[in-house]
Amino acid sequence: MDDTGQVAAIHKQDERILAALAHGAILLPIYGIIIPAIIWITQKEKSRYVSFQSLQALVFHLTLLFLYVIGMLCYFVSFIGMFGGMVLAESSQSELMAVLPGLFPFAVLGGFACIGVFFVIYGVIGAILSLVGKDFRYVIIGNFIESRLQGEPD
Repeated sequence: MDDTGQVAAIHKQDERILAALAHGAILLPIYGIIIPAIIWITQKEKSRYVSFQSLQALVFHLTLLFLYVIGMLCYFVSFIGMFGGMVLAESSQSELMAVLPGLFPFAVLGGFACIGVFFVIYGVIGAILSLVGKDFRYVIIGNFIESRLQGEPD
């Protein structure tokens, strides 16, 4: 039984499109934070669904930005560790110890790149599910936002 038609009928088409735009803005590097913020500011009084979805997307994008800053700090600190490791590797007899410090920054960058790809894919999934009218929630952020919006009157 396909309940997509029943769920989609609950939310109007323009609400679903705005919610999907808020989540899908994760694909745009600079506008990814601005678009959900504008949608939330303009729609928070008009639609509870769009308000929830856009605020959730905004917090998700801000979380990604925060993790990006932390990742870049770790990446630059790993360069300091790389040069320190190279100095220590000079006294080592092992060739592996000479190469290993040089690979560490790339491992850090690769790890944070994988996290970033996961965030983008998760945001696209949110956009698709919102577009079909499903009540999409990010794992931790969705419950947090919902608890904050519970106290607000309709």
